[in-house]
Amino acid sequence: MLEYKIYRTTNNFSVNYYPNLPKIMASGHQIEQVVVNLITNALHALLDPTYEIQVSTDLDKKSKYALLFVKDNGVGMSEEVLNHLTEPFYTTRQNAGGTGLGLSISYSIIEEHKGTITFKSRPGKGTTVKVKLPLADRQG
Repeated sequence: MLEYKIYRTTNNFSVNYYPNLPKIMASGHQIEQVVVNLITNALHALLDPTYEIQVSTDLDKKSKYALLFVKDNGVGMSEEVLNHLTEPFYTTRQNAGGTGLGLSISYSIIEEHKGTITFKSRPGKGTTVKVKLPLADRQG
């Protein structure tokens, strides 16, 4: 779905999957929407094709959560922006067609799935997004 956009934006896109990650109880379509949104946002943060995006999954065995990370070394965000990131209609891209709904919707989807989404960022250093979703055997 994003292959062409990734190809046109960066020469440094990598994916690293945790082997045999256990299943989560989730709507595949909704989680796909979150992943597409996070990668799209990361692509918008890159200044040129030498910048990179890393997507990875992991397993927190202790708490029984599947983890998803989307990391870029793009423009990053200030603390002020981070404080408003998941508010509906908040956007830093109003002049480039941003609606401010992507992260708000993604946040709601992850919450509905009893997960969490957190953001770490520094201006000029990039952003890391961490999504935690409970494993299927943890649902109840």
